[in-house]
Amino acid sequence: MADDIKKILEREAKWQKRWRDERVFSIKDDGSKPRFYNLVEFPFLSGAGMHAGHMLNYSGMDVMARFRRHLGYDVLFPMGFDAMGIAAEKYAAKVGKHPADVAKDLVKGYSEMIDRVGWSVNPETRVATSDPEYIKWTQWMFIQFFKAGLAFKSELPMNWCPNCKTTFTNEELEDNKCPRCQGVIEKKEKLQWNLALSKYAEKLLDGLKDLDFDDRIKKDEINLIGKSNGADVDFRVGDDVMTIYTTRVDTIFGVTFCVIAPEHKLLRKWLDSGRIENKEEVEKYIKDSAAKTEIERTDATKEKTGVELKGIKAINPFTNTEIPVFTSDYVLVDYAYGTIMAVPAHDERDWDFAKKFGLEIIPVLAGGEPDKVWEGDGEHINSDFLNGMGKEEAIATAIKYGTEHGFARGTTKYKLKDWGFSRQMYWGEPIPLVYCEKCGWQPVPEESLPLLQPYIEDYSPTDEGESPLARATDWVNTTCPVCGGHATRETDTMPQWAGSSWYFLRYIDPSNDKEFCSTEKMKNWMPVTHYNGGHEHNTRHLIYSRFWHRALFDLGLVNTPEPYQKRTAQGLLMGNDGYKMSKSRGNGFMVAELIDKVGADVGRVTVLSLGPWKNNVIWTEGTLAGVQRFLKRVENFSDNLTDDDLTPDQDKLVNKLIADVTERISNMGFNTSISAMMEFINEFPGGKMPRRAYEVLIQLLNPFAPHLTEEMWEKLGHKDVLVFEPWPTFDKSKLVDTDMTIVVSVNGKRAKDFVVPVDITEADLVEKAKAVAEKQLTGATIIKTIVVPKKLVNFVVKK
Repeated sequence: MADDIKKILEREAKWQKRWRDERVFSIKDDGSKPRFYNLVEFPFLSGAGMHAGHMLNYSGMDVMARFRRHLGYDVLFPMGFDAMGIAAEKYAAKVGKHPADVAKDLVKGYSEMIDRVGWSVNPETRVATSDPEYIKWTQWMFIQFFKAGLAFKSELPMNWCPNCKTTFTNEELEDNKCPRCQGVIEKKEKLQWNLALSKYAEKLLDGLKDLDFDDRIKKDEINLIGKSNGADVDFRVGDDVMTIYTTRVDTIFGVTFCVIAPEHKLLRKWLDSGRIENKEEVEKYIKDSAAKTEIERTDATKEKTGVELKGIKAINPFTNTEIPVFTSDYVLVDYAYGTIMAVPAHDERDWDFAKKFGLEIIPVLAGGEPDKVWEGDGEHINSDFLNGMGKEEAIATAIKYGTEHGFARGTTKYKLKDWGFSRQMYWGEPIPLVYCEKCGWQPVPEESLPLLQPYIEDYSPTDEGESPLARATDWVNTTCPVCGGHATRETDTMPQWAGSSWYFLRYIDPSNDKEFCSTEKMKNWMPVTHYNGGHEHNTRHLIYSRFWHRALFDLGLVNTPEPYQKRTAQGLLMGNDGYKMSKSRGNGFMVAELIDKVGADVGRVTVLSLGPWKNNVIWTEGTLAGVQRFLKRVENFSDNLTDDDLTPDQDKLVNKLIADVTERISNMGFNTSISAMMEFINEFPGGKMPRRAYEVLIQLLNPFAPHLTEEMWEKLGHKDVLVFEPWPTFDKSKLVDTDMTIVVSVNGKRAKDFVVPVDITEADLVEKAKAVAEKQLTGATIIKTIVVPKKLVNFVVKK
């Protein structure tokens, strides 16, 4: 066994060296071939090496890259490294090294692993987001956004980790916990930089229409953007106006109370002004709410909690009646206005709340049962001038009435929020702005980019929640680029998502020191032809990078409004315990360990054999063993080839295999492609196979097991590498069956099988069946004949 794995690893190293020496995977980019941009999410450097998930994702997309090369495309299959941000900083702290040193070590280790697995990555594209030249262009783009008003500083509610002392966006949280320490997240108002993601909500939504994205991906993005049409309604609270957004303004006559989020600024104003009589009770509730996660707060199955704001009443503008105001944690401050109007008769959440606090319930839609919530639609009742109307008419009428009277207006809202862009960490791109008391915020001169963070040993967050860069006072204090006076640098850094929002552009032109990507290169390669990644990024990286690219397009800096034409996603690789594979859980593996044990080809084919690409799949040692046997059989056939012509049946098998594997790879049906090849070799008992059939098998298997197949190709006498060998073609006429097998039965009992031409008439088929079943039909009277086309003839008889 040790000798076998040694031989396998030597063979794989041999072909990796040849590919590397001949720069086989470099693009021509001369227009001699059609271009295909095959993109996979690059790895973020979070640990000691590549893990099981990398093996699945990158092997699948390597199959697509190799397949397209066989089809005659000039394939750009790049892979760099997401080396900035929280993941790299977290790992550096864990191993007690500086993030800059860790990033260099990990880039080197990951690069070696790319080669060892045989992923056909373009060698020129191995850029890292931590490269100074890369940081330069990330910062340059931020400056363009700042100049265009797309980057701004404001105080917004953010997810704050009191342990890590930094902020995170909703999309970054893992199960509503800190992605760094897994600790409890609190809501905190913090002054920070934002990118105007919300301004692009409609463009991002509209852009999905023409994109070839998997349905689940589109659905996730549509839900994240969260477009809805409704109305803003102003409820007066003393001298204040509490605006509420609702999609069902037609139910306004059923509103019996309002609810305001615990973090709302109006609530703080009322507390500070002494207008709330039960201040101590409310303050305690606010504190308790801050300790809850968003999932806990919005869990519909949990009992609703809240506190009435005694001394505070709101006026329903449609009825001019006073209604109580509560604060409750199921209302989130960062959705719409952080306030709701409650219609308990027609909303289960409001119903439960009203029942708990003994509040009035007024039905305004006909159709419900007494003392039960009714969430269906019906004619309006108890609704003044809306009575008798249906939903759409009532909504339009209510908006018209509210607009005419100045307290309501129709509006469109999006759940999508601006992108909180500040991080209080060290290992992120410094935000290239300085603050001058006289000139305000100013970008650093573009010719001075990149602005790199100083090398500091202690990169832990400060106790005050400021970035570690705040300690580097010599770096912080600088001069204003406008007036030359004293200025201070921004000490917050960019999030990990900054560099990954445009890396696909740098891949196209990685050595350009004059611009981030030339117009000519973009014209040749954009948009990305096929992009694959994990579903967990549908509402993080994918939405951020689409926004970033759209903003660049609007500024005239890129040539396409959308960065990706096609987006797919693979499922998760699960351990045999049913959980996602991970080293910490003990159910996963590192790629290096797997290769040392069985070789790259076996590892690649195994992960791709486990199940459909889109589904979660479970790793099994049985599958691994089966793949080892399969590849060994393929290798052994090379010593038992014949020069015989293909028989008609073998010719049909070969053509069918080509057709099946071609169609299946095109649709990322990797597991069924592999099973088709396994079934194919079973058709050649005795371990012998005609050379023509074997050559086709080796060509079709090449994208999956490139090292073994290159070796076998060479053994067959070919001098050129298999990488660019044209993909086998098939003859459609040989896929058509000329004969078919028919079962004949008598009274449902199988009598015999027989073969007939596929174009036989039904009458001739029945006569043939009678002849075949002559013995069983002797002395019987046929009462009924049942014909199942292409399958069965059944005679119902009476003796």
